Amino acid sequence: MNLDFDFSPWTGEDLRDFRKSLWVSRAELQSHPNYPATYPSTSDMAARVGVSAEQWRRWEREGTLANGWSALLRIYEEEGRDIRPINCSVQALEALEALGNYSELALALEVDRRTITKWRYSIGYVPGVYGYGRLVRIVFEDLILPPKARSC
Repeated sequence: MNLDFDFSPWTGEDLRDFRKSLWVSRAELQSHPNYPATYPSTSDMAARVGVSAEQWRRWEREGTLANGWSALLRIYEEEGRDIRPINCSVQALEALEALGNYSELALALEVDRRTITKWRYSIGYVPGVYGYGRLVRIVFEDLILPPKARSC
């Protein structure tokens, strides 16, 4: 299983620089309450990635963003993919076993092997709260689904 996610943490400065590096569309500019803003506000950025504005401000203020969200923001930065949090089905997770074992998947996602067991047997889905649901869905779509069946 070859999954190359970058889970290195983002600092608050990294997050602010990232947000300020994104240009807003002309429609966003004209409807923005702080017109002529040239980059997304924290609320705009939160809406883009599917978290609350307070959550985005907390990430910038506290200065460390880790877990699945650090990898998801890098995917958004590099590929512009949808990274909004979702709960992913356990069937998608189990389909990934064909690519390798769960220990390898745990290493790729930087979670404990017991966490994957909990997702499979205790809660029955991969939670999206830390970004792992979307990460598993991205891997499933990229490596299992045929290109025409992908949603992103």
